[in-house]
Amino acid sequence: MEKALKLFKSLFKNKKGSDSVLSFFIFFLLLTSLLFTSSASINTGTTVASTLKNIIKQVVILSGACVLYNFFSNIFDIKRCKRYINVWLTLELLLLLAAYIWCKIHGSINGNYSWITIGLGPFQFGIQPSEFAKVMIILAVACLIGDKRFKNINSKWQMVRIPAIFLALYCFVIFILQKDAGSFLIVAIVGVSCFLFTNNPKLKGCRRLILFLGFAAIGFYFYCLFDENGRKILAKFSVTFAARFAAVTNPDYNNDATREIFYSLLGISNGNLLGVGLGNSVQKFGYLVSSDADYIFAVIVEECGLIGIAAVFVPYIFIIYRLIYYSRQMEKESDKIILLGTVVYLAIHFLFNIGGVSGFLPLTGVPLLLVSRGGSATFSIMSLLGICQNRISNYYAEKKAKSVFIN
Repeated sequence: MEKALKLFKSLFKNKKGSDSVLSFFIFFLLLTSLLFTSSASINTGTTVASTLKNIIKQVVILSGACVLYNFFSNIFDIKRCKRYINVWLTLELLLLLAAYIWCKIHGSINGNYSWITIGLGPFQFGIQPSEFAKVMIILAVACLIGDKRFKNINSKWQMVRIPAIFLALYCFVIFILQKDAGSFLIVAIVGVSCFLFTNNPKLKGCRRLILFLGFAAIGFYFYCLFDENGRKILAKFSVTFAARFAAVTNPDYNNDATREIFYSLLGISNGNLLGVGLGNSVQKFGYLVSSDADYIFAVIVEECGLIGIAAVFVPYIFIIYRLIYYSRQMEKESDKIILLGTVVYLAIHFLFNIGGVSGFLPLTGVPLLLVSRGGSATFSIMSLLGICQNRISNYYAEKKAKSVFIN
């Protein structure tokens, strides 16, 4: 009973030694999320009751995310994680398959087969397992490759096979079965990036191959962006995705696949210096269907102008800076991989979302982490940030113990 009470109390406080600056900007973004998702959800199709319901649902989601943040900050154990990582990787794969089967039975959501919907009283919650795949791949590389020298193993494949196999399986299920191109790209980029953060000299050839494939992918991206033949190749996989590439250079109001991008750009241009005022966005009134999710940044800029941009950019810059700063201090490779993997996770979501809604990149439908409405993405990143805080706290504890030992 005493242990259970101690664990319950730990859910509502940060672990000693965690970075308070990091926590401040994380919670600032969550408050920004509550404010603007509430504003963006108010349109011609809502009533007072439905608006209140949306706000309560978002409060529940953000509260649960904060509990997860403190939970992992306090109880995460890297040794235990290494012991059970194969079990968690397998469970995540089963969840991805379960989401596909669920959507096959109940119908796809926006053409994707990546959701499991659960009804709790008057609320409907959607679980997207692909969001948790990003966390699992980061932990897999950190636990199964980080800090290991593989002295008795000569084969590179033996070193990387478990995280590489699971990364390939996740990507196959997400892209081929679930048909979720945005999540596939992020899972692939996050997973491959984590392999680059390993220092094992035996994996130098693998890192070079990854870099080569990365530059090749960038080249193919620009080929599809500026050449009609490239978009024809994309259209064989997804007509909608090819249209989104075309919309970067020529947003088309008459195309159903890209009309929302046109309205998003219109909303951003209306923001000017100070915006049209909180709650006064025009584009949220039916023009942007996902105004509180994928297009939340367009609503923020339209309503608050440059102040809204700063409210998103400044916290993100500080969070990423703090994580990079601590990654450079870490002595353990596993801790470094976790922190830098989180940086890539945050940065790629940020780049893809804001680049998409502002017309600089093809829209991928990924949320703006810590700001967009949604549970799975918020739970996923808050859990990972809690793990980062745990490793930062552990770093300070080990540093203090060493100083005491030396003295």
